[in-house]
Amino acid sequence: MSIASTMVAPANTDVSNSLTRLSDSITHTNDSIGRAIVSCLNHFEAKANARGIRLEIHTDFKQLANINEHLDKLPLTSQFDPVYSEIGPHNGFWIKGIDSRGEIVHTQAVRFDDLTGTYLAAHLKSLKAFYENPEKSAHPEETCDAQAPATFSITGRVCYQGEMWLKKEGYRGRDLAMILPKISMALTLARWSPDYLYGTVQAGIVEKGVVAKYGHYNVQPHGIIYNCKRTNEFLDEWIEWVNWREIVDQIERSVLYQ
Repeated sequence: MSIASTMVAPANTDVSNSLTRLSDSITHTNDSIGRAIVSCLNHFEAKANARGIRLEIHTDFKQLANINEHLDKLPLTSQFDPVYSEIGPHNGFWIKGIDSRGEIVHTQAVRFDDLTGTYLAAHLKSLKAFYENPEKSAHPEETCDAQAPATFSITGRVCYQGEMWLKKEGYRGRDLAMILPKISMALTLARWSPDYLYGTVQAGIVEKGVVAKYGHYNVQPHGIIYNCKRTNEFLDEWIEWVNWREIVDQIERSVLYQ
């Protein structure tokens, strides 16, 4: 479980392009976890910079939706689409990576949901994980099931990590699959100190061993079985997750091995 005294509050800023470092976007507590978060952010941001990527933090999801249409990636998921979900500074942030020419080469996003009194499987099945108002926005035949045991125990302060995209040319195979998710993990710990952080991935990604690089050490199949009639997609994906203690351990260990 998360401990409130170790939480790190976000600064009142939307875009970090005017900041020297990503760590300037948070007001950290002067304890071991707060110091570890700052050190982790500075360490991995420097690694991204060395690979030609400058990072910015944003909370305007309309901007993300507009940008997403022009990237070589899948459509923006409804969790982060303001057309379908209430998403903004109070419950989300996204990261934009830019190269030396100003071209967008990376995105990722995190949203917070308070699942106190319920659990992830129920949240998914109700379609409230995808829509602010499922009765209004979801297709009448749209369904979601969750069979992974973990989805019945993930509860409390829960964050979803998604929209992970990296331009292929010049950036794949350079350890960025490990570097970039650690940055959003540290920012997530700083902003919400969640009980759980989770994502969903295709089986092929799990088989390649990439999930461990993301920092999500726990995986189970059938974490989301989603028949999305709105987009004519059928997804049967694994769930990947870490709890609060595992997040903190990773952030603290990243400092030890710098």
